[in-house]
Amino acid sequence: MNPSPPGDAFAALEADLEFFNKTGPLPTAFDEDRRHPRFYYRARVQAAIHPPGGQNQPPLERTLLTRDLSRGGMNLIHNEQVFPGQRIDLVLTDGSPRSVEVIWCRRIANRCYSIGCRFIKAAEEIAAALAVADENAADSQSRSDTEA
Repeated sequence: MNPSPPGDAFAALEADLEFFNKTGPLPTAFDEDRRHPRFYYRARVQAAIHPPGGQNQPPLERTLLTRDLSRGGMNLIHNEQVFPGQRIDLVLTDGSPRSVEVIWCRRIANRCYSIGCRFIKAAEEIAAALAVADENAADSQSRSDTEA
């Protein structure tokens, strides 16, 4: 027979279950000015947190909680403070890697920080977009040369 958990542990378990069970779009405030709607995205993700200011140190490997995400970024929960401009490399629950830049960090409780991040386009995506732009520019130039 398993003993029941102490009151605080049971309350924490209930809060944990409530946290992870939230799904769907987040409600919006009347004065909210966002480009993209946010959706609940509750998960534990692996993260490599790069040091602030480009310090020559290896990134710290941590597990973070996600709160929500949109097309432009996501909100994370961590037990340590991070700073605007820091890069965090994430591995999402489906195994896909994403890099984010910290925009803001707010303390919401003792050793609990809410981190607002924006997605950083991967170098490969940028290189591919530049290649397509160069091809389009070359095609436009060759068409205008043949028309002239």
